[in-house]
Amino acid sequence: MDTEVEIVLLSAIFVLIVLIFGTVFGLLYYSGIFHDVVIGAGKPPVANVEVAYLIGRGPYKHAGKLFTQVTAAAPMCRGIGLYYDDPHEVPAAKLRYIVGAIIAEGSELPDKNLKDILTSKGFSFASFPVVTHAVTTTFPYKTIISVFIAVSRVYPKLGEYIISREESKSLERVDTDAPQRPTPPGEPAGGSTSGSGTPESEAAAVQRAERSRTPSPESRNGNEQSTGSSFEDLGQEEADV
Repeated sequence: MDTEVEIVLLSAIFVLIVLIFGTVFGLLYYSGIFHDVVIGAGKPPVANVEVAYLIGRGPYKHAGKLFTQVTAAAPMCRGIGLYYDDPHEVPAAKLRYIVGAIIAEGSELPDKNLKDILTSKGFSFASFPVVTHAVTTTFPYKTIISVFIAVSRVYPKLGEYIISREESKSLERVDTDAPQRPTPPGEPAGGSTSGSGTPESEAAAVQRAERSRTPSPESRNGNEQSTGSSFEDLGQEEADV
């Protein structure tokens, strides 16, 4: 009799464990654990937009609090987040980001009443121009677990894609800049000439080509100011959350 009771109990425990694992697996599957992350480049899903935003500084994992505030303040608007620093290079306490709501897009005008309400809640406003080319992907939001799955799966793939594209462009620049001419008698094979006409190594030629392609600090600063979306332009240097 005792043996039969033990068998029944063990069977019940086994069934319970299977049900628990099945439930967890089903929840993860529904949340997107097996979703195919496809990275591409092209036109992003937004045009020129006006954004009401809140400023954040600190670990990116804390951005969820601002998203909650933005959603509560403007529940009918699409949310948007801008992250300005690489967390692998900048200390977590100094990471800069904004979280906002898109209150107008394209030729639309923002709702004045909504803008007044958001102003009273401490929101700032900024307009962002059309972006014609960006690295994009999508991930389904099914449950709160989807957020954690997306963070662990999407961001690494985005980084890999961007690095691979940068390496490809570097190789293309080298191929384009490399001199295409026959090797004159007496000149070492595979060499090129500098501006003074003296032979230089292939590595030196590549370095010279890269320097010629690198924008000057002045041109980089000019590009940042023209976008109107740099962290300084949005007045966030003094922000601290």
